[in-house]
Amino acid sequence: MIQQNCDLAALFCDYLLSALYAAGYREELERQARYDWLTGLGNRRALERRLADSLPRGWGLAFLDLDDLKKVNDSQGHQAGDQLLQRFAEALRQAGFEAFRLGGDEFAVLLSRQQVEKLYQVVDCFQVSYGFAWAEEGSGVELLALADQRMYEQKHRKKTGRSV
Repeated sequence: MIQQNCDLAALFCDYLLSALYAAGYREELERQARYDWLTGLGNRRALERRLADSLPRGWGLAFLDLDDLKKVNDSQGHQAGDQLLQRFAEALRQAGFEAFRLGGDEFAVLLSRQQVEKLYQVVDCFQVSYGFAWAEEGSGVELLALADQRMYEQKHRKKTGRSV
């Protein structure tokens, strides 16, 4: 009888340890699914989840594109490009922004209208094209698409030499 109880206790402990291990593994998978591995910022999936809840009036989204990342990668190597991405992410984080890396050289920041000047101070230290979209103009992924479109319009104006 004592041996059976010990065997059951051992079996229960094995089960409990397996469940705890699996739970930790699941948390890690969930973390990896929401965060960019290089910068530690939220990723596109995290942003889309965040945008599922409408932003309040006066809040919006800035779509940011690091200009010439390809040139850095080609001339100085991918490690230098990765460091540039990390420095930019850290600058956004240090400024207190809720920021996301969407992939490659693209980032998004959620901000209030009062924080726009603060964002300009961050992007002035880097070569960045940007576009804004505000909660009053839409919601969810349509807000992201609008900010993206405006960023590409600014990028085009920069390349053609027209005023920004």
